[in-house]
Amino acid sequence: MKRVKNRTRLVLAVFCLWCACCAVVFAEEQQNADKEMLRVSTSVDKSIITIGEKITYTVRIMYNKDLEVILPEFVNSLGGFAVKDFGRLKEKKYGKDMREIGVWYLLDTYLVGSYIIPEITINAKDAGGTIVSVTTPEIFLEVISVVAEDAEFMDIRDIKTPRNIPFNKKTIVLICILAALMIGTLSGISYWYFIVRKRPKPIKIVLPHEAAYAELGRIGTLGLVEKGAIKEYYFLITACLRKYLEDRFALKALEQTTEEFVEDIVKRRVLEDRYNELLRDFLYHCDYVKFAKYDPVHEEIQKTFDTVKIFVDETKKDEAQEERAPENAGERT
Repeated sequence: MKRVKNRTRLVLAVFCLWCACCAVVFAEEQQNADKEMLRVSTSVDKSIITIGEKITYTVRIMYNKDLEVILPEFVNSLGGFAVKDFGRLKEKKYGKDMREIGVWYLLDTYLVGSYIIPEITINAKDAGGTIVSVTTPEIFLEVISVVAEDAEFMDIRDIKTPRNIPFNKKTIVLICILAALMIGTLSGISYWYFIVRKRPKPIKIVLPHEAAYAELGRIGTLGLVEKGAIKEYYFLITACLRKYLEDRFALKALEQTTEEFVEDIVKRRVLEDRYNELLRDFLYHCDYVKFAKYDPVHEEIQKTFDTVKIFVDETKKDEAQEERAPENAGERT
């Protein structure tokens, strides 16, 4: 009877041991499966740096697309290093199921010694909400001084004695020439800016007949006759002649009617009698066209233009007289 009980206990013990082994194996397989679904790797761009030199620490995470990876956030320090900057890597795809993302840290320190970048735990969630975790390996770094270990530390050195600069005649001559050129250039610019530039520009005096010729030329380029704008043409021709007479003989030609204007010219005796008759006939002819709806023929229109030009030619002031009396150039006769 005791023998049967012992065998039963032995069977139960073996069964429990077998279940425990199965549980361990299943856990290891599950852990290996989790590791296959989530892997991490770390790297640094330098393993030995000097004080103040920066290094980049990178964490790369390979994971299954069904997992939701929780990336680490920004921290102020990492294993004795100050974190100066932080960023995330662009996601990469490997096959249908695997993805890779990561983070990088820009680190520096100002203390000499050996450093260990500690482990970082990366967490991820599967579709069922189960947390899967992996840990990054530690990384060893060495920070060395910028001064060599065998360098001799000396006290503050004394001031060196002044160095004699050898006298060079060519250099002195060249400096003097350049200084003279600079002074001359600055003097010329100053003279032009403060004196020449501010001088009053000479005023070009346009004589009455010159202005009349210019206006006749401008009227001819308008093509009013070809366009059928006869009244406008006659208005411009009349205004040109009146302006010439006003400037040439100091008359108020533009402010007077034709009758007043002709009477004033005759009264002042500024023109010969033949010019008075010519001027009277011309102005009355123009008034008929402008106000009485008279339609002149082509020959009359051309004669009007020629009459003004001939009148200006024969009554303009003698240019030789202008040169002989420059002090009276601004006066009208």
